[in-house]
Amino acid sequence: MHTGGGLWDFSIGEFWYRRTEPLAVPSACSETCDSRNQDDWGPPSQAGLEGRRVPPGEENCGLLEECSSTFVVTQVLFATCELGVFDLLAEVPEALGLAAVAARLGVSSRGTELLLDACVSLKLLQVEVRREKAVYENTELASTYLARASPKPQQDMLLYASRTTYLGWGQLAAAVRDRRNQYLKAFGVPSEELFTAIYRGGTECSGRPSGGSGAVAKACMSLYPGSQITVFDIPDVVQTANRHFSFPEDERIGLCEGDFFKDCLPEPDLGILARVPHDWTDEKCSHLLVRTYQACKTDTW
Repeated sequence: MHTGGGLWDFSIGEFWYRRTEPLAVPSACSETCDSRNQDDWGPPSQAGLEGRRVPPGEENCGLLEECSSTFVVTQVLFATCELGVFDLLAEVPEALGLAAVAARLGVSSRGTELLLDACVSLKLLQVEVRREKAVYENTELASTYLARASPKPQQDMLLYASRTTYLGWGQLAAAVRDRRNQYLKAFGVPSEELFTAIYRGGTECSGRPSGGSGAVAKACMSLYPGSQITVFDIPDVVQTANRHFSFPEDERIGLCEGDFFKDCLPEPDLGILARVPHDWTDEKCSHLLVRTYQACKTDTW
């Protein structure tokens, strides 16, 4: 059992954790730092390693460590979401022990122990000893944002980042080298089919055209309750939004199927493209912006 921060080591297919001073991210220079007498160390590094004391002259090493290994922290967060740990701990009436968590999720006991302790180190979970047994529960942060039943759930966005965004950024070197998008290499589909095959969310034009799940439309409605908003996206996305999202403001938010490059756009007073242009070439972005401008009403400004 581990109840605090720690130093990470790695082997193929497994990470393990041994207790040292609290450390926010894995340390690539840990052996060098551990071999020094801690009494000789300088003040905590300003590189974002909370509580970490770095030997004099090695502050740059600390910055390098942070830059090169923060992906491990990200993957701990993603994996814990994907396995349903936060959901499980939010559903049960009291904190659970290691064996109970592993059994209910159907995962290995050893892997669960390592993952839970990593989450404790990251302040995503909290642990205490009851009757000589460690039990885990969500922190306030996890209860608020990381469980699906939470009041402000962010889990779906994190899973999207894990399964899509993270894979795309993994091809950054190839994108710079080739000066072209790497959708085919990252996702197995050409860029023209990206939204249909993976993204499941195209344009976000609000105010009247909108897009995706309608989240931006609902946010706009909360700010401007007197407006009328149309969610405009490809058929698969609109149908998914219809199945999984409810709009209490049904009369003020409508869903419209179409292709924003070819089909007629609803005539808006205002068009907003959110998280769209970065997925297309300059030529296609120019074409889309011109179409959106031409569709807007000209007598309301």
